[in-house]
Amino acid sequence: MKLSSYLLIVLCAVGCTSPLQTAYPEKSYFVIDARRKGEPVSAPSAPVLRIGHVRISSQYSGRELTYKTDEQQYESDFYNEFLDDPARLIEEQAFSWLSSSGRFEQVLDPGHPSRAAWRLDLRIQTLYGDYHDAEPPEAVLAMQTFLLDEDSGTQSVLLFDSYEARVPCEGDAPSLAAAWSEALREILQELEEDLAAFAETN
Repeated sequence: MKLSSYLLIVLCAVGCTSPLQTAYPEKSYFVIDARRKGEPVSAPSAPVLRIGHVRISSQYSGRELTYKTDEQQYESDFYNEFLDDPARLIEEQAFSWLSSSGRFEQVLDPGHPSRAAWRLDLRIQTLYGDYHDAEPPEAVLAMQTFLLDEDSGTQSVLLFDSYEARVPCEGDAPSLAAAWSEALREILQELEEDLAAFAETN
């Protein structure tokens, strides 16, 4: 074998690797976990509540984590995602929190066939990591809530509120997800208290 042919074989063996062998970062998946702490109240003061529609702004509806990097610039992270649709994750946490609060006769999930007096709709307005305006970075979560009269069939709005929470984080994806969980805890605690106060006066 000629020396030139031998060198060509060696170079191909070293440098001509298959694209399928290229190493890429592994994807990581996160949830929002906002379980309620503490004991439920001793006696319910509010009627049966149904968790209704949970909608999210299209800008944040994907599973990829979203970061604000400039005044008008947002980026999605292909390698760090929510385990499920973020609206679904927040719906599950809201249902779990209000169910365990003890403030309602019963809390129904959206598909439950039983009749409810109230229906609670949520609209998630923002869900991003702020790496531009905040130092250190912050997890930002904002939502609107609509308490509807389901029992009468009118679907009239009984109570409307807006909530926003900003929780500092270290900046990496795991700490950002943990900060979103804390932000949702803060909002759900305030929402629980507002619904209880409304029930006591109506």
